[in-house]
Amino acid sequence: EGGDIHDAFEFLLTNFTESNRLWVRLQHQGAVKDKARREIERYDLRVLVGTNLVRLSQLEGLTQEFYVAEALPKVLEQVVQCKDVMAQQYLLDSVIQVFPDEFHLHTLDQILTACTQTVPNVD
Repeated sequence: EGGDIHDAFEFLLTNFTESNRLWVRLQHQGAVKDKARREIERYDLRVLVGTNLVRLSQLEGLTQEFYVAEALPKVLEQVVQCKDVMAQQYLLDSVIQVFPDEFHLHTLDQILTACTQTVPNVD
């Protein structure tokens, strides 16, 4: 039968995590001559990663409680773990933009803590 918000969230989180890992890995793969093509692929993957965040924010049944207790901690864990300046900057910006401001009012401490755990040069 159909799943609930937890199932949908885990599915989208897995897609987000895997596409983000691929996005970060692409930066370091391939020959120098393929750099332009790789940057285009990286941009396309960035769009996919951002789209996954948008889908997470649009989940039917997403409540502030679920966001605070489940969604944000897991998303921020992925942001901090990726250790890539461009990815961390983009992901933090995206999280702030795609989820409702009311949710952020209750999670400022979590977001600010994640900001302190990013690699240097993330602004």
